[in-house]
Amino acid sequence: MFGVAGGVLAGVFGLSGTPPISAGLYSLGLPTLMVVGTTVFVLVFNSLAGIGGYLFLGRFDVVLTVLLGGGAVVGSFLGPKLLEKAGKEIVEKFIPPVLIGISVIFGLALIF
Repeated sequence: MFGVAGGVLAGVFGLSGTPPISAGLYSLGLPTLMVVGTTVFVLVFNSLAGIGGYLFLGRFDVVLTVLLGGGAVVGSFLGPKLLEKAGKEIVEKFIPPVLIGISVIFGLALIF
């Protein structure tokens, strides 16, 4: 159900579908690394499509792209190290409720 909601939020309203889709994958019982890997894989192609669209329209912002891309690169190196230190059990208990909460907030924001 959460996966379908994420697809609707992403497709109809233009929201990033990552939090609801992640929540849906967690509700299916997939392990944390598989959920994160799946959402990042999808996010790469969403990002490439967005970059292509902005390049085509002539509205590509190089500074913003460098800042966001730089943050993503730093996060991709720091994230796994922090995950190792925190421990898999703690992360698997903490992330699903956070993602479900974010999905609910996105949904309520669209309604109200």
